[in-house]
Amino acid sequence: MSIARIYNGYTNLKETILDLLDLMLENSDERVRQTSVPALGEIGKKDAESIIKPFERALKDKHHLVRNGVTGAMKQMGQKNPEPTFEFTKKHLNDDNPQIRREIIHGIELRGRTHPEEVLPLLEELQNEEVITVRNMIIHVLGQISYKNGCLEKVVENLKSWKNRELILDAFKEILKVHSRYKFAARSPEDAEDYIKKTFKRYLITKN
Repeated sequence: MSIARIYNGYTNLKETILDLLDLMLENSDERVRQTSVPALGEIGKKDAESIIKPFERALKDKHHLVRNGVTGAMKQMGQKNPEPTFEFTKKHLNDDNPQIRREIIHGIELRGRTHPEEVLPLLEELQNEEVITVRNMIIHVLGQISYKNGCLEKVVENLKSWKNRELILDAFKEILKVHSRYKFAARSPEDAEDYIKKTFKRYLITKN
């Protein structure tokens, strides 16, 4: 955050800061490489164009700590600067590497909690994902974007157009688990289950 404040406050230092963060991504220590990613994300809240290339390098890093850093940075960028964040997401949504697909999906979760309608089309595109870790992340995000006021309705309505029945059922189970865990959810678990049953009459929802 401090680096971003300096970046935004001193135009003459922008290039130097980007060069230093880029150099950190070359370091042999994954913890050093990881440290540069949140700084890039903070800069990307206002100037996403300047950090996309190093961001992509970090996303494809060999170490999970660095890739996980991209997920966290995307969550923060998506809140403040959603348009370029979602362009970045779309570019890598169908990456050949399932680890990258998983990180990308996780990265749009926070924005989806307040704007599920922006996230749902991207999740729908991957509804037939076969890699279990990626599939589980899709289900996780569907649960996380369903519990705030007005969000369950948007999620359930969108799921009507999905074709993967098994994933839909698993998503409903996760949604109900989230409503049970989060006492601050907009609906009670019972109310959420009742709403889903009434809206999705053709599916039998069983709460675990």
